[in-house]
Amino acid sequence: MQHKLSSSTVLVVAAAVLVLLGGFLGARPAPAAQADTEEVGSISVSGSSAIRVQPDRVAVAFGIETFAETPRGARDLNANRAKQVLAALRGLNIADKDMATASFTLQPEYDDWSTHRTIVGYWARSSIVVTLRDVAQLEALLVAGLEAGANAVDGIEFSV
Repeated sequence: MQHKLSSSTVLVVAAAVLVLLGGFLGARPAPAAQADTEEVGSISVSGSSAIRVQPDRVAVAFGIETFAETPRGARDLNANRAKQVLAALRGLNIADKDMATASFTLQPEYDDWSTHRTIVGYWARSSIVVTLRDVAQLEALLVAGLEAGANAVDGIEFSV
């Protein structure tokens, strides 16, 4: 059985042989130079630069806050409002992979007027982060999210 070697295989093998032979035959470190009494000058160079580019991606965090008498009620209201926001954003052709729940908290609200703190209800807060790959859609995204039920825009971050 005969095997044909490709030209790239032959070149790689030849280069490896030359490197190995160079190491054995003549690549010896130069002897240390004798110390001169003269000082040798030096040059030091440093620099920096900045490039400004238009962002091509933006991440928007929408905040959703709801209140109810029970923890379950607050959570359910929050989940329903989040579904409305996500549906509105899908209407802008935002892919599901570009939307995610970033946080969720649930905490009681107390009656501050009494000496015995009484729970009067619960706050549910969630944050949905949306990655927008077309920065020109930012205004439409903000309007759609807020009109669909988000209470706040918790942050906007531009990137390249």
